[in-house]
Amino acid sequence: MQMQKKIVDGVQVLIGTDNVYADLGFPDAEEMLVKARLAYKITEIIQAKGWTQQQALVQHVLPLLAPMKSADPLLIPTTNSKSGLGFRCRIPDD
Repeated sequence: MQMQKKIVDGVQVLIGTDNVYADLGFPDAEEMLVKARLAYKITEIIQAKGWTQQQALVQHVLPLLAPMKSADPLLIPTTNSKSGLGFRCRIPDD
């Protein structure tokens, strides 16, 4: 979908679509929009529950990732007091 041109107070403006990433020309705009909406929804849930990001990670995410840790020893979920959450990657010896 193309952005439409419109005159507002004598100035030509572009009216964007529902996807700012597409408006800006990103080739993976749909995927980026889905990820942004998902991140926003996760943030809404965390705030509604009154959790911190670290609480959400430790209590609800890390238990779900525990099987992945054993399945993929290169990706290790971590938490620390500075950033709260993240992943640590192990570089294989071979």
